[in-house]
Amino acid sequence: MNYCKAVADAAPSKGFYYYHSEMSGVTVDMEQFLIAADKVIPNLYGVKFNSTNLYEYQRCLRVCDSKYDVPWGVDEHFPGALAVGAISAVGSTYNYAAPLYHDMIDAFAKGDHQAVLSKMDNVIALIRVLVEYGGVAAGKTAMMLHDINAGDPRLPLRTLTIEQKQDVMCKMRDAIGA
Repeated sequence: MNYCKAVADAAPSKGFYYYHSEMSGVTVDMEQFLIAADKVIPNLYGVKFNSTNLYEYQRCLRVCDSKYDVPWGVDEHFPGALAVGAISAVGSTYNYAAPLYHDMIDAFAKGDHQAVLSKMDNVIALIRVLVEYGGVAAGKTAMMLHDINAGDPRLPLRTLTIEQKQDVMCKMRDAIGA
């Protein structure tokens, strides 16, 4: 908490979000974090929730009279988050496949479960490419779908070969229907 307060205090006119990531290995109950932080971090706006724990996520959405923005961050669990009340999301594949997720949100809102499942087939295909080639390297390559050259990943992450980048682009285009 003290670290977050120090960071938030350094920019008091800016909204502060805590990035809760399971991948960091840090396990903090985010509901309890929000309750405690509510008292000491006046510019706290919310938590980017990058954990698969939907029970904890729901508690975060409701804590402090639903005061905080809690964007969902696990792309491959997006329908579950919608089902428990997600109204915002920040994720890796949203950068290059936003229309896919917008279609999923629309289908969910209409109660079209089959369309949501169909869109999840696309998401699963995207995630498979990330797993096959490494999330950061493949994600940077996928930005070329929008003519954005995000470069190569920094060391120690591995850079993809030209052939691998071409394969990533082909598989990503197929996955999102571009």
